[in-house]
Amino acid sequence: MQIEIILNDLLREYGVERGASADLKKYLNVSRQTASKIINNKKNLTNEEVGDVCDWLIERVTNHVNTTSDDVRRLRLILPGGLFRAAGALDRILRSSALCLYLGEQVRLQATKNEESSKSRWISGADAEVATDLVHRIARDGNKLEFLWKNVSFHITPDSEELTYEGNYLEEDQNRAIDFYTNMMCTTERRRANKKDKSAVFMIGSQRVNYMVEVVFAKLFKTKPFKETKRRSVPIYMQYRKGAPGRPSCFGGDKPPTGWQGEGGSGIYYRTEDGSWAHISNRRNLGGIVLLIDDSDNAQFIVVLFGFSGKATRQIGQLFYEKPERFWPLDKTIGNLRTALFACKLPKEKELGEAEVILVETC
Repeated sequence: MQIEIILNDLLREYGVERGASADLKKYLNVSRQTASKIINNKKNLTNEEVGDVCDWLIERVTNHVNTTSDDVRRLRLILPGGLFRAAGALDRILRSSALCLYLGEQVRLQATKNEESSKSRWISGADAEVATDLVHRIARDGNKLEFLWKNVSFHITPDSEELTYEGNYLEEDQNRAIDFYTNMMCTTERRRANKKDKSAVFMIGSQRVNYMVEVVFAKLFKTKPFKETKRRSVPIYMQYRKGAPGRPSCFGGDKPPTGWQGEGGSGIYYRTEDGSWAHISNRRNLGGIVLLIDDSDNAQFIVVLFGFSGKATRQIGQLFYEKPERFWPLDKTIGNLRTALFACKLPKEKELGEAEVILVETC
């Protein structure tokens, strides 16, 4: 198990993050760069340095104008152990005070004899299994948190699986996903006043079945959701199976991504360090994506997880739960967000432990 220092989180939790780097530099008599590395968990500390950092943090919190005696007492009780935590996205979820799960829900429309439409609703069994496994882990660990489960609906017809049916359901579905995203951000704004109240969001399913995923990727990489573009700002891409119903997407389509050299085929594509595309073929591999976003300004941690197929989603979900350290650290910064984007590749004849987890270049 990997361990990380959470000094930055503690500074935010107690409201003493402003000017912390300069103050720590002066207290430890180190360079500003070294102080910044300590605060952002980019420097290994000796036991003596850990003690000095704890003393500095207690002094800084004690001298803060809005600090209560209970705050100082609690901080003294949790240090030095409270300066560390297990590294990994799963631990961040389990330590949250609230969790919201978003899953795609297919609404299949059927014509009746009275020429009215009836609806049957369906959620991917693989997506539901990954979500249920997380709920079981939360219950097993005895975590008490606010819990919400929301289905993001999209409509199809029974035969052609077209995206419209007696009206523009496609636009309605897309707008609903955008509204979900907007409401999610409004909820986190209410948590800003209390930085100890941290929320987690877990989205399961690709953009084909979970429109929230489309919106999150579009917002993160500053492009328009549900729009195919020649300029690929999103560093991953999904080429759908031949004959499968497509969905308008900023990172998916029926053909390989623009700039791909070669035959291509269905599967997951991701950007490499030199800017070219690499391909995880669906014929030979189980492929998928895990996206992590740490929005500390809104006290929110977001996870997006999906596989190219249901089986791939199950396997990647299992890997995420059993080997969370493989999906860490958050080493990229986009705006004020700390992020990490991983492509997962598991040859179909191999065991789960042999899966390749690739950190995707996002900048």
